[in-house]
Amino acid sequence: MKIKWIVSMLVMVILLLTSCATSSDSTKSDMPSPTSTKELSEAEKQAAEYERIAQEAIDNEHEHVWVFSGYQEIHPHSAEYKCECGAVRVVAHETADFKMTIVGTSPEHPHYMLEECSICHERFPNENLPTELVWYISGYTESHPHYAILKCSRCEVTKTDKGITAESMGVSRLITEESTAEHPHYLIVKCDYPGCDHTYIEKNATEKWELLTDSDNYSSLHPHHLVGTCSHDGCSYSELMEETADWQWKDGVCSICGTARDVRYIKDDVSTRVTGLVDMGFEGVLQIPSLIEGLPVTHIEPNSFSDGTGIREIYIPESVIFIGSHAFVGCMNLEVLHFESLVAPTISPDSLIGLRPELRIFVPMDSFGYDLPEWQMYNITYNELP
Repeated sequence: MKIKWIVSMLVMVILLLTSCATSSDSTKSDMPSPTSTKELSEAEKQAAEYERIAQEAIDNEHEHVWVFSGYQEIHPHSAEYKCECGAVRVVAHETADFKMTIVGTSPEHPHYMLEECSICHERFPNENLPTELVWYISGYTESHPHYAILKCSRCEVTKTDKGITAESMGVSRLITEESTAEHPHYLIVKCDYPGCDHTYIEKNATEKWELLTDSDNYSSLHPHHLVGTCSHDGCSYSELMEETADWQWKDGVCSICGTARDVRYIKDDVSTRVTGLVDMGFEGVLQIPSLIEGLPVTHIEPNSFSDGTGIREIYIPESVIFIGSHAFVGCMNLEVLHFESLVAPTISPDSLIGLRPELRIFVPMDSFGYDLPEWQMYNITYNELP
């Protein structure tokens, strides 16, 4: 239908051009002709070309009639069909009756089974029939850890197997050369594969060492654990041991560093100030040290022993010069206060507030200041110092 439409259009164009050419000739009929031979105009030439194209289109409008002519010589011998016009069509899925016979293996890796056609005798590798490849170790990689290089037993193809190393096959081994300088002295392991200088640190193995202890070498911090040093030559590593130096509590402080046993405190460059109990469950007689860490105890801070219900007796050293407000509030079971200073410490009106009426206060004989008004409300007894 498309060709017929093209032809009809071309015919219409030819007729139109021919009409134009005739009209042009009639207007010039009175003019004398220069020659007896008539030349075709450009319009006539174009019309003739269109007529030729139209005729060619008509001639080419042909329905093929396909007739089987045989099979191709090349594999897989597909069927050929020809038309009387000379056209040829190949039907790929329709082939001659050939058979494929296994005749060996392909020389190209990965060596599929080789099959031969019964018609053309051409051979083809069948990728659906792979052979069982055999690999053998032909060497190891130069770089550590020296993976095995496997080679195909049938050809020159190689591959690297990272599951196999020279060490695992006993070709080389990793040997210990020395230990690290840093504690705990892990072993430095060196590969002895020819030409390899690779080393690494094995943290699962160390060169033997032990901690040496010295009874004169202990921590400055209480409770003064002994300090052990590494026995490895040139190593300065040390650590605290479970054992401690030979120290004891003396007058409520450590015999080595002077740390207080029962009271918490703060200190500056010249003195210490008691701020509370180390153990709020303290029971019995409380001895406040006169020196803590070598510095005199000068103050008992406000609320230091508040709610110290287990305290029954307190010794306050002569170094104390001030007692803060509510220092003993809540000490419901406090029975006796011992002041060792010949000069009464400074107190505020509420420093001793909340104490039991029957509380007894003992001060040194010949001391002064304890008769001041702020002390008169308490039962004070003057005693000879021991």
